[in-house]
Amino acid sequence: MASEAETIKQLIRYKLLSASAVTDLVSGRIYGGHFQDPDAQTPTYPLIILEWIGAGELQYARAFQKMRMDIWCYDRVSSASALHLYGQVQDALQAQVLSVDGVTQKGYIREVVRPTEGFNNAVRAYYARGEFWCMATAMPVTP
Repeated sequence: MASEAETIKQLIRYKLLSASAVTDLVSGRIYGGHFQDPDAQTPTYPLIILEWIGAGELQYARAFQKMRMDIWCYDRVSSASALHLYGQVQDALQAQVLSVDGVTQKGYIREVVRPTEGFNNAVRAYYARGEFWCMATAMPVTP
């Protein structure tokens, strides 16, 4: 069984995959962490990385959790193209409910820090990175 954090990350990925403005740019290239050896992986760009920041907070007798996530949008063309991709991600996720039929965990996501941009020498690509808060049920809820 997936961990609660992994389930929420998959709900976020599902939300992004459901947005044609995002998938038109990255297809299915939405990953749950940075590559450890980018030269060996030779990923196709553009792509999106979903990465938890820290441990998060657990509240209300384990019924509710709040976690921070960095969302990295990479492209090798330019910083403008990375920012454009980030804009599509922000449009798809801002103030959205995270819910999929058949998955008991539910959540809500919103951007809290506007994107920074730069160049990552390790992967030789431009990035735009923003921070999101994800509030979610910590234990599966019964419908």
